[in-house]
Amino acid sequence: LAAPCGVSAERMRQFAARHEGEVEADVAALFPVYERPAPARRRPVEHPHLSAGEAAELRDLAVLAKRRTGSHAADSPEAQASERFTALVREHHERGVIWAELSQATAPWTSWPLQEAERELEPVVRVSGLRQRVTRARG
Repeated sequence: LAAPCGVSAERMRQFAARHEGEVEADVAALFPVYERPAPARRRPVEHPHLSAGEAAELRDLAVLAKRRTGSHAADSPEAQASERFTALVREHHERGVIWAELSQATAPWTSWPLQEAERELEPVVRVSGLRQRVTRARG
């Protein structure tokens, strides 16, 4: 009945339910009870990770890059470290490394990937700072 009327079976069931007293019970029984389909299962996403060398370079550059202020000359070590740091962060993020891992790499860690005890170390550059750096560099 729904197909010739050009509506879905659920719409016909709703119509029958709304007019319950007006529609015969035999006719109302023709419409199946709507069952919401189960949500699709999400596939686990695999993100690439930083190697120990990449993380070490970010850790070392972050300290110098954070000290850069507007008063540094363009050829100063702080300015060069800041430019290199921003370029590396952008490159790794475009490759698929997540912001949180990039931020954790700037903490003063001793072994990579981080051990449980080192996860509590405060990063030199937080996620918001990394995003800001990359956004400003694009502009």
